[in-house]
Amino acid sequence: MKSQGYSLVEVMMASSVLGVVSLLGFVVLMSSTESAQLTTAKVDVQNNLRDTMSVITSELREAVTTETTELTGAPEDLAAVLVEGGGLNIIFQVPEPTAGEALFSYSTPISFTLEYEDENGNGRLDDGEDSNGDGVLTRRIVRIQDGATTAVASANSLDSVLFTLVENQAAGNTNLTTVNIVLTGSKRYGPGDGKLVRSEMEADIRLVN
Repeated sequence: MKSQGYSLVEVMMASSVLGVVSLLGFVVLMSSTESAQLTTAKVDVQNNLRDTMSVITSELREAVTTETTELTGAPEDLAAVLVEGGGLNIIFQVPEPTAGEALFSYSTPISFTLEYEDENGNGRLDDGEDSNGDGVLTRRIVRIQDGATTAVASANSLDSVLFTLVENQAAGNTNLTTVNIVLTGSKRYGPGDGKLVRSEMEADIRLVN
């Protein structure tokens, strides 16, 4: 009687096929995992940009422009919206309700500015970059008024901001009554140092004062 079984060649061929299939499965799994991580990271950055833009827009749209400061009777200390620092900083005042005969007064100067420690632009806190000593890489917009500084939204993944004053689009009106804002952000994803994913958001804000 002839014994039944597999030859060494058959076993080796089966092992090779199984190894190839396993390798392909691993590659597909890793690719799917990285794709999911990339999508999650990009959504996080876009949400951070959207939240930051929303907070800035809600207050900045009330900023006083030259259309108000040049009116007869405007307070002497009232200043029109101003962009400084190559577009990294914007300073403005807004109307505020008040008691008494006057229906409103004007706020003290408010500024939105970029607070950024990532000198190498690699999304990591490197030696010498932690200027505020909190142990965390700071990349955010802050609001400053009367010496008090508060973070705008909860976003800490911003790479840059660019504020630009734009003329009124109405014919014959050259007053700077629109602010163009461009925000960019990034986040690392994946194992180890990971990879950087970047996103950008732009908006035009029509100033009403």
